[in-house]
Amino acid sequence: MLVSSTKSVFWSGIQQFAISGSQFVITIVIARILTPEDYGLVAMLTIFFAFTQAFIDSGLTGALIQKKDHSQEDCNTVFYFNVIVSLMFYVLLFFSAPLIARLYDNNLLITLTRIYSLNLIINAFVGVQRILIMKRLMFKQLAVITVGSSLVSGAVAIVMAYSGFGYWSLVAQALTASTISGLLVYYTVHWAPTFSFSKESAKLLFSFGLPVMFTSIIHAIYNNIYSLVIGLKYKAEDLGYYNRAATFSSFIPINAGNFVAQALFPIQSLVQDEYEQVRASYLNAIHTLAFFVIPINIFVLINAEDIILVLLTEKWIVMKPFLQLLCIASVWYPILNMQNTTIKVFGSTRILFLSELLKKILGISVIFITVNYNILIMVWGLLFYSFIELAIGSVFFQKVSNISIREQIKVYYYIPIAAIAFSLIAFFISSLISIMFYRLLISGLLFVALYGAWGLLKRDQAMLTLLGFIKR
Repeated sequence: MLVSSTKSVFWSGIQQFAISGSQFVITIVIARILTPEDYGLVAMLTIFFAFTQAFIDSGLTGALIQKKDHSQEDCNTVFYFNVIVSLMFYVLLFFSAPLIARLYDNNLLITLTRIYSLNLIINAFVGVQRILIMKRLMFKQLAVITVGSSLVSGAVAIVMAYSGFGYWSLVAQALTASTISGLLVYYTVHWAPTFSFSKESAKLLFSFGLPVMFTSIIHAIYNNIYSLVIGLKYKAEDLGYYNRAATFSSFIPINAGNFVAQALFPIQSLVQDEYEQVRASYLNAIHTLAFFVIPINIFVLINAEDIILVLLTEKWIVMKPFLQLLCIASVWYPILNMQNTTIKVFGSTRILFLSELLKKILGISVIFITVNYNILIMVWGLLFYSFIELAIGSVFFQKVSNISIREQIKVYYYIPIAAIAFSLIAFFISSLISIMFYRLLISGLLFVALYGAWGLLKRDQAMLTLLGFIKR
């Protein structure tokens, strides 16, 4: 099973690399056309959608994946819950749109909220089908669906951005991606709800899912409260700078962390009674994630100015210090995500809820302390909190899993040291080149060569496994 989980993770990682690569290129093209204010307008709504999506997605979805033998009644319960809740929240957001616009003192948000909210309904109707794809380990099919919908929606957004539609191109991108992805998911699985129900099924799903749902709500509110506070206190343009910095810095950590967790959760759930297999798959996963994610974020941190100027143009240079600090703050996300996923495998969702509640209370306290200064101080506070979050998460995870903090740190502590050293060497050598594009290119190639050679000489398991898959 460990070999199976490793294979699943690496196939997922390779597929996610293609997905993330296409999305990243599309994001860069759109960002070069649109203004920080366009992104700021859409970012003002993120907390409302994240909050509602947490209700729809997280609780029963995780319960259905975690359950070894699901029935039609289980799927029906999750489907109708998702659809009913999404419709309720859409109506609530539709009629609350004027209040949201008044909150930010921007009437453009009325129509924007009402149109963008349609994503909630579209996603809810295919939520169960997505779960079934993951339970059947159909990650190749899921990758094809994600890449296809991403490319088409990205093309729509780019055409609209070039045509002068501004922030509406971002709305169209989201709606197009949800619609195409939903249709492809439904075509792939061919599952349809019936009207058969079981009280026992609903009881089991809700007993597992409700703590997860509340955990996700806390997580969603905290993750987006910075956008809410910055949007209220500062201009949409300022929020745009912060939003792009947060998106770029967390792009690889979130995509990699989510996809590995998504791949391992159904696999670990199948062997949840076999402690050694779950333990081994967790340690292998956090090492693999750290090996590939940490060096990317460190490279971006050190080369932030050239990356912004080459990829996004000079109009985005204000986001440089935000990007650098957030590169460190977001790098721990994959490890935290794997901790939470493995806690769910053990069925300790109440412990997970308490852990997230404590972390987010401290995180919000940091926001209240720093908000009266400026955005940069707020980001410094976020960086400080990221280390507190990792420490608390590791303590709670040790309590549930009996995997000590020392064991966890042991599998990745040397990776950031090596990444910083090789990135600095590449940076100083490439600094002799005056043309910015070639300087960044040479720096990147040197860094990959040095880090890759180190991984091979060390015979690091993550590097060797990757090479093995490439050969096959």
